[in-house]
Amino acid sequence: MDHPHRADRVLRRTVRVSLSTALPAWCRAEGDMLIVTVYAQPGAKHTEVQGPHGNGNGNGNGNGNGNGSGKADALKIRVAAPPLDGRANLELRRFLAGILQVPRRDVMLLSGDKSRNKRFAILGGRVEAVLQLAANFT
Repeated sequence: MDHPHRADRVLRRTVRVSLSTALPAWCRAEGDMLIVTVYAQPGAKHTEVQGPHGNGNGNGNGNGNGNGSGKADALKIRVAAPPLDGRANLELRRFLAGILQVPRRDVMLLSGDKSRNKRFAILGGRVEAVLQLAANFT
């Protein structure tokens, strides 16, 4: 059940993205949220961003270094949780909330519950945080 004032809070923290802002291929803005595509590697020792993943053909598969025919289409994250009972998904939500500087409740899994290829919606996500993250891998 959503909090009755949640919509007001989300509207106050909407993402303002101009067409000139170049988001990485693994992230796009849709209204008041960011959609982040992630390739998860569960069972790692530490949760960390590995870097871009895929070859830009839209399916998230590739050689993992983004050097294919286009830009990488997912952000590869090594997850320090097993893929059991949704534990890896919960850890990914916690981690994404931390690096994108939003509350965990504003990170929602859109697709990929049982897959390594996942899409997350980040309400009120900061474009600056995404650009900073992307700059670490260029």
